[in-house]
Amino acid sequence: MARRAEIIFRADHFATRLTFMVHRPRRAQGRPCPWFEAAHYTPPRPRLARPGLRAVWRVEEGRAEYLFTSLEELAHFQAVWGQRVLPRPRQLAQAHGMAAVNGVWLSRMAKPNWPRRQAFLRWLARHDAPFRALMAELAV
Repeated sequence: MARRAEIIFRADHFATRLTFMVHRPRRAQGRPCPWFEAAHYTPPRPRLARPGLRAVWRVEEGRAEYLFTSLEELAHFQAVWGQRVLPRPRQLAQAHGMAAVNGVWLSRMAKPNWPRRQAFLRWLARHDAPFRALMAELAV
């Protein structure tokens, strides 16, 4: 299976399906709010890599594409993908206080079998150093 990874840059407002689940929007007073009204996020999103541009780690595995904009997103993906039996999207949504099941990243992707997921996670662990270094520089 052909795999490759690269760091790309997208517009400031860019967000992946993982972003919506991991970085929960908050008002200035700390209360939850809709994504477009957020003053900040919990946990915080990394700073912009360049003026107006957000760093995105793009990983391809065959025809599948995975996008990560923070280490928290990567950790969440690894935690879920590393389970022998994947949780249902509804379970993930409820665990993160989300109402929309279709917004859960797991509901929108092919789910390879356990050995293939394990091999992919090992590959990610061996190739994530450049992304981790960049995210350390951009930490808020």
